[in-house]
Amino acid sequence: MKKILVLSLLAVFALALTAGCEVSTANLQDVKVCDDPNDENQCESDKSTFDADTEEIFVSGSLENAPDDTKLDITWNYLGEEGDEKEEIDTVSLTGGSATFHSNLAAPSGGWLAGEYEIVLDLGTDNSEPVIKNFTIKGEAKPAGDDLLSDLKLCDSPDEFDECPANKDTFATDTPIIYLSGAIAEVPVGTEIEIVWRYLGGEAGDEQDIDSVVLTADDTPNVFFSNLEAPTDGWPTGDYEVVINLDGKKEASVEFSVE
Repeated sequence: MKKILVLSLLAVFALALTAGCEVSTANLQDVKVCDDPNDENQCESDKSTFDADTEEIFVSGSLENAPDDTKLDITWNYLGEEGDEKEEIDTVSLTGGSATFHSNLAAPSGGWLAGEYEIVLDLGTDNSEPVIKNFTIKGEAKPAGDDLLSDLKLCDSPDEFDECPANKDTFATDTPIIYLSGAIAEVPVGTEIEIVWRYLGGEAGDEQDIDSVVLTADDTPNVFFSNLEAPTDGWPTGDYEVVINLDGKKEASVEFSVE
């Protein structure tokens, strides 16, 4: 009788240990990365290096022994030029049973950033480890400056969308507000766009920063705006500039004067 009691307790204990775990028979097979899939969007060979002008990169594989409600998360990350950082580019979730699968990512408008990337394929179960596929983009990174930032305009009367219809480079001392608008090429989500308003010298003395604002790029249309209100006593005469930094690096600037 004692042996039966011990076995029963062990069975209860085992059930308690597994009650909070999520396990599945599902597993991933034949995961490959390429830029030239077949007609069924499956990679026939595995590739780990791509040129910066590659139009689209694919990952494909087979989901095996999977219940019909199996969820697969596929996340694309940029790891930086040296592979020592991580920035999520995109994530897609697929749900279904045993079948082949694929995910693809199109190149940004300015081409891929040079550096290291990873694709993480995760079934999210306690008895499986994520499959990670790494690849490298070789060649020049996206060009800086005018290729990333365009249509930079200053004005004192923006349109209903806060965009400057035309550029203005001279303002009166009693201008209430000066506005900046511009467009930015597709950059990774999370890129910091810092806009710094600077006084370059004149009536108020030497060069100095006036104000700054930091915006974060997301997946909405790539336009940005900033404005600066006049000081209480009006704008000091002199020369000014607005500097746009991307992730701490100066990409462009636009100058104006107050007379």
